[in-house]
Amino acid sequence: MKIIIRFQNSRPRWDLEKLYDQRQRVQDTLEEKLGATECEIGNAAVQWNNIKECVLDTIGDLVGKVEKRARKPWIKQEMISKMDERRK
Repeated sequence: MKIIIRFQNSRPRWDLEKLYDQRQRVQDTLEEKLGATECEIGNAAVQWNNIKECVLDTIGDLVGKVEKRARKPWIKQEMISKMDERRK
């Protein structure tokens, strides 16, 4: 039997347009955060986690995620409520 995978969890998508607009501000903030973190010599896993946390925090605060677009933008909330009413 074939297993049908309907929805897969996708990664959050960052808003790249905002990132390009605020490029200098993001870069300055990242440099400040990375300069403030203490790095242990020889422990690559800890260094990677520090860098990753700094980048994700900065981008999350300054840029944000892309809003989901409607697949069918012509369907409005009124239409959905009428369809639910009709089903009942």
